[in-house]
Amino acid sequence: MRSFAHSLLRAAPGSLMFPAFALCAALAGCANLAPATDSVSVYLLDAQPEPKPATLRRNEVLAVSTTRARPGFETAGIAYVTQPYELAYFTKSRWADAPARMLAPLIAHVLE
Repeated sequence: MRSFAHSLLRAAPGSLMFPAFALCAALAGCANLAPATDSVSVYLLDAQPEPKPATLRRNEVLAVSTTRARPGFETAGIAYVTQPYELAYFTKSRWADAPARMLAPLIAHVLE
């Protein structure tokens, strides 16, 4: 007793080429449906203060010390708090640099 597939191949060998091709094309088309890779958004702390009118310059120096962040906030990860004493970080967003390092030039520029 012959199998059903064997009898189909023997009866009409060319008639199975189109269904096999259609199946391969359908499977190849499904490969493009894979989820896209998640991109990370990068944020920058930057400000453009309003221009001030020219003032008299003095020969004074103002020293701005290095800004420091509390533990857990010194990374480029964007942290948030939902419960006291528990930090969580966004997975698809981050700072361009640690916020304390980005704030230092802004503070110096505003005090200038």
